[in-house]
Amino acid sequence: MASNEGPISGVILAAGRSTRMGRPKQLLDIAGKPMLQHVVDAAAASVLEETIVVLDAAAGEIEAALTLPAAVRLVRVGGGSPEDVGVDTRLGGIIGRVDDASENPSVGPREGQAYEGRPGRDERPQASDEQRLADSLRSSVASGLADSLRAGLEAASDEAIAAAVLLGDQPEVTSAIIDAVVAAFRSSGSPCARPLYSAAGKAIPGHPVVLARSLWPAIRALRGDRGAGPLLAEHPEWVCEVRVEGTPPIDVDRAEDYDAVRSRLG
Repeated sequence: MASNEGPISGVILAAGRSTRMGRPKQLLDIAGKPMLQHVVDAAAASVLEETIVVLDAAAGEIEAALTLPAAVRLVRVGGGSPEDVGVDTRLGGIIGRVDDASENPSVGPREGQAYEGRPGRDERPQASDEQRLADSLRSSVASGLADSLRAGLEAASDEAIAAAVLLGDQPEVTSAIIDAVVAAFRSSGSPCARPLYSAAGKAIPGHPVVLARSLWPAIRALRGDRGAGPLLAEHPEWVCEVRVEGTPPIDVDRAEDYDAVRSRLG
């Protein structure tokens, strides 16, 4: 079994221009702080050694609104080579959300706690899930999802053995979930780990997704709106899945998503 010991970086994909929402959704107020700040804070409170936040090249307003905990850095993507704009004061489809969801429901610990990682059997999701994926892809990054992911990986520490990829529009993600997926990655020796959330009698893959450095060359070769989802779908043997009770964090793509998250987070 391969050793997965060593520093792990976080990469938050937050370069979308959010035209559907009519304003930068990263700045939507949730419980008194910008939506993106919730994801940044969860990553900073986790076991990740550092966190890179990937923003669009024109995202000065978003950058100014964020409070960066220690070891969080900003990187801009679009219009040329990625530009590291942070100071060192502390990552087909969206990653991990492949076209399938396991039939196997999760039964067990309280929400936010995880089972031992194990693979599940997949089935085609409902049309509503496919529509949500399409919405996420459209709003992920103006310059292409793969460009944003590649920028985050390139900005990661040379010492990092892996990157945990998070989405900047999922404010309900918690440090406990991040830590559970990282722990499964380390103990399994697999090159990839992701949570499998229980919801509506199914098990739904989600974020964060931990990707070993050995997978980065293949991911860097991706272009446009093709993330690592299709790559992982082609190699299910790479993936260790962590059972988590509860629904996956909502992607805030529409006004109704925003209302739902605000009702839960305040």
